[in-house]
Amino acid sequence: MFEAMNEFGVDTLKAARALEEAGFETRQAETLVTVFRSFAVGDAATRSQLRDFEQGMKTEMAGLHAGIEGLRSETKTEIEGLRSELKGETVERRSELKHAVETLRSEMKAEIEGLRVEMKTEIEGLRVEVMEKIADIQLTVAGLKTRMYQLMLAQTVVIVGLIVSLDRLL
Repeated sequence: MFEAMNEFGVDTLKAARALEEAGFETRQAETLVTVFRSFAVGDAATRSQLRDFEQGMKTEMAGLHAGIEGLRSETKTEIEGLRSELKGETVERRSELKHAVETLRSEMKAEIEGLRVEMKTEIEGLRVEVMEKIADIQLTVAGLKTRMYQLMLAQTVVIVGLIVSLDRLL
């Protein structure tokens, strides 16, 4: 009829006797134990199934690890490629920037030199103007000196004439 222990660890004989002692007839007890056993056994896994599942999981995990290692290797290779590409672009951009700076520097030097020449020309023109003004002023001062000497001489002649006239009168 019932085995003492089945592969899932359920003691069906013990369960049937306990039901009989509780007042169930033997047929009722056997039926109940059979029904409950089918529920318990239906979803339960055997050790063999668990070992198979564990082995399957180990195989799956090994596959996943291999896949991850492959991805890691691919990612590493791709990162190295990007680094190399970035270094190349950086060197290229640095060279372009250096050339642009040198060009700008040359243009600025030329512009500064042009301004320097313009300033020299302007300063020389101002110097000539100032020298001409100074020469005009010197001529004016010399003319004024001459005129002043002439006036002083005329005053002296008038004073001497007055003194002589006064002396004759007296």
